[in-house]
Amino acid sequence: MNDDPSDPQVADTSTRRLTGVLALIAATVCSLLVAGNWPQTMEPTTIPLTSVPIDYWDWGANRLLSTHELTQLDRLGSRDIFSLCGFIRGTTPAPTWEPEGRPSSPIPGKRQHLVVRIDAALAKQMTPDLGPLLIPIILSGWERNCTMATIGLQIDCDVPTKKLPAYIDFLRQLRLTLPSDIHLSITMLVDWIHSRELSELMHVVDLVAPQFYNTYVPFDPVGTTPLLGAPDLEWAIPKLEAVGRPYRIGLPTYEQCSLYAKDGTLLKPAIAMSPEQALSAGGMVTAVFHRQENIIQVRFPQAVKVAGYSIEAGQHVAFAGATPQGLAAEFNTINRLQPRFCQGVLLFRLPGRESTKSLSINQVVAAATNVISQARVVPRIQPLGNNHYALMVSNQGDSDFIDFTNPVRVVVQAPHATITPTLLPTYGFAIAKPIALNANSQMNDGLELYLGLLRAGEMIKIEDMHIIRPDGSPAQVSGMISRGAWSEKF
Repeated sequence: MNDDPSDPQVADTSTRRLTGVLALIAATVCSLLVAGNWPQTMEPTTIPLTSVPIDYWDWGANRLLSTHELTQLDRLGSRDIFSLCGFIRGTTPAPTWEPEGRPSSPIPGKRQHLVVRIDAALAKQMTPDLGPLLIPIILSGWERNCTMATIGLQIDCDVPTKKLPAYIDFLRQLRLTLPSDIHLSITMLVDWIHSRELSELMHVVDLVAPQFYNTYVPFDPVGTTPLLGAPDLEWAIPKLEAVGRPYRIGLPTYEQCSLYAKDGTLLKPAIAMSPEQALSAGGMVTAVFHRQENIIQVRFPQAVKVAGYSIEAGQHVAFAGATPQGLAAEFNTINRLQPRFCQGVLLFRLPGRESTKSLSINQVVAAATNVISQARVVPRIQPLGNNHYALMVSNQGDSDFIDFTNPVRVVVQAPHATITPTLLPTYGFAIAKPIALNANSQMNDGLELYLGLLRAGEMIKIEDMHIIRPDGSPAQVSGMISRGAWSEKF
């Protein structure tokens, strides 16, 4: 597992994360993207409750969970948080420790495992001589970051399968240096399940966590080759079960952005950019694919600088990310296989305020419980007093609303009055502008907003709108929401 796009090794195919499930937009273009009374073509997804606890890898530094989110973690059966605490880089003349993550702020009420990530370049060089160099660095960094909640250490090191004997020897030495009551676990490439060393590997640690996803491996921008597919659980779980040792199943909830040249050549497999940032900078959506995995393509007609990246005219980005429907399918597969030695699911990663989004905890709960509600865009006009108003538009479903060919249109109406908004959204997916309700009117007596993207649980707010008639009397304010041929007053 590697969440550092600046690492030159992240695109190396030898460290590929094999498939898992999920991506930022689910099944057919309009069937999941419904609001209010829009025509529906798909019923909510119903799945059984998960039979194993669902815990998280916490890879970020900008984490602040609400009381509601903490309660939702409890609903998932969450007991442990695997917190990134440091990265060992392969520098000359010796490896060095770099602090990462937020290990000093464990989630209240959860046990903490500190994760140490090892440079992919070092992982490729795994030899019997490397272990003695790494172990003192690991122990020192781990001890500095331990809290009262810390019960374990996890190593994230993507060694090539042929290097597993040396890695097993390294883990055996590390185990001997740790206190006996400290839990030792490792992340694991799915490739390793095919190795003859699988049983020895699983016996030298307390737990392995194979990652059923493809972090920072280029995906097909037209959506025919998935970034996150789902076939591996079917064959991998029986092989893990046959060893008879504890393991956890690593599944993805993250969003990924890849940058392509004008001719379609891959330039960067993973950059820290969101669709919102791309559209705010003037990017134009050229395609949206709603399948088991969904992709948004955005082209830049002009050269821009966005999210710290210089984008040339004609270059494009493709976004893929998780959906609750895809995650639900994975949970359903795990339940159906009824694994005896599976200790739980680990999700990558705990959602925070990164530009590259992850599924919210609410969306994960929806996938893991009974029903995933469809996208439902709901507008509301809030009087603020003294002829001032606010417009709030929220997505009250569990699915993201994504539709740029048939967006939601929200209109605030105040006939024979003037609407003066203090601040309008500037991003390309939420275009708002004053309008005249009557072609002969000289007043801005309407305000229209177009939405092509609104994530589940999020809200766009326009304030402060000053709405007043020429004589100063209160205006009659109303609203209309529409999408295609459907419309409704609010």
